[in-house]
Amino acid sequence: PTPPVGCRAHICMAGAMPQAGERLREIHRFSPGLDHNRPHPHAHEAACKILLSLITFRVRLSEKTFKGFGVSTNAIFDGVFYRDEEVVVVGGGNTAVQAALDLSNLASKVTVVHRRDRFRAESILKDRLLSKPNVDVIWNHAIDEVIGDHEPNKWVTGVRIRDVKTGDVRELPTHGLFVAIGHDPATALFRGVLDMDEAGYIKVDPWSAKTSVPGVLAAGDVIDPMFRQAVTAAGMGCIAAREAEKFLIEHPPAPIAPVQSAGPWWPVGPLHGGG
Repeated sequence: PTPPVGCRAHICMAGAMPQAGERLREIHRFSPGLDHNRPHPHAHEAACKILLSLITFRVRLSEKTFKGFGVSTNAIFDGVFYRDEEVVVVGGGNTAVQAALDLSNLASKVTVVHRRDRFRAESILKDRLLSKPNVDVIWNHAIDEVIGDHEPNKWVTGVRIRDVKTGDVRELPTHGLFVAIGHDPATALFRGVLDMDEAGYIKVDPWSAKTSVPGVLAAGDVIDPMFRQAVTAAGMGCIAAREAEKFLIEHPPAPIAPVQSAGPWWPVGPLHGGG
């Protein structure tokens, strides 16, 4: 995505060139400590990288259709929009049970749909959830389809659920669906290059953004299996930025020829008003 004008100007003042609309498609491992005595073909690119990536949520096509229009993957952020409404949570692990607990303090009713006959979440979370008077659990069912209106206003009106044992299908009215069936860190690009745990989260040093490859820093949801929130990702990003600055001071990249530009690609004129 293209950063805001003020951010772009700040980035350019720091000597970097943001690539609007560009996506990182491939990463090559470079030897620890670049050889600065001779030019490196990608020295300006590989001197230091910060990986700020996200979580991908396991959702179906119909859920994607209504994403942001009644379908959510974040009960903490979006739950406030469903105050005194009836909502559905799909899943049976810690993520789903915690989401249902958070929503039970806001929604008038929370229905948890789980494809098994018992939760996989921790006992303390299960006990708390099942003691809530406004929480109902539908066991041995899965979400087949999300139902909703497209005109005049796009929004979820219900879900079609299926009994995994009998195959019977029925519709369940709801104002919102919270998908909590799992998260996948978007780190497939770095497999075999950076050290990761079994779930695919990038390993970093304690209280640091340093990965197993010098000069490659990771921050945000790619290293955080616990909170997965924007506020924690922003804090980690600050840590990574400071460590990137320190790394570049200690390992200055080989000089490169200046890039010829046809002109400024940000709006010409004062950024902060005035003459």
